[in-house]
Amino acid sequence: MHIERSRRRVRAVRVVATAVLCAALSVALASAPTNARANERGDYLAKLALVLDGLRRTLIWVEMNPTNHELARFAHGLSEAYVQMAGRMTPPGELRMVHPHLVIVAENTERAIAAAAEEDVRTMRSRARTVREELRTLEGILEHLRMRLPQIPR
Repeated sequence: MHIERSRRRVRAVRVVATAVLCAALSVALASAPTNARANERGDYLAKLALVLDGLRRTLIWVEMNPTNHELARFAHGLSEAYVQMAGRMTPPGELRMVHPHLVIVAENTERAIAAAAEEDVRTMRSRARTVREELRTLEGILEHLRMRLPQIPR
């Protein structure tokens, strides 16, 4: 009888130990993807901040110097590179609504600067207006998602 009680206790301890181990593994496995998603989201937001900052600054320089067509031609190459970078970025699931607006901002910035290089001020202003509208939309989506872009020191 003493041996039987000992066996029951050993089984009970094994069951409890197995349950504790399973619970610990579940917590570890559940938190790993969360950390990975957080890293992926952070990386995307950092890239988004860099691309948007570059696009904004490039467009502002061209708008501030509307008669400097050489600057506009130089800036056009930069804006094309930003379009390519935006196209290569892959947003994490929760940021998929943001990405099309980034692409629209990049493409319209590039077209605005191309118009400036071709001395077409009217088209440049129209495209720049579209850029600003899309930036407001993009920022509104981020606000709705309760996400913020990392600040880039000036």
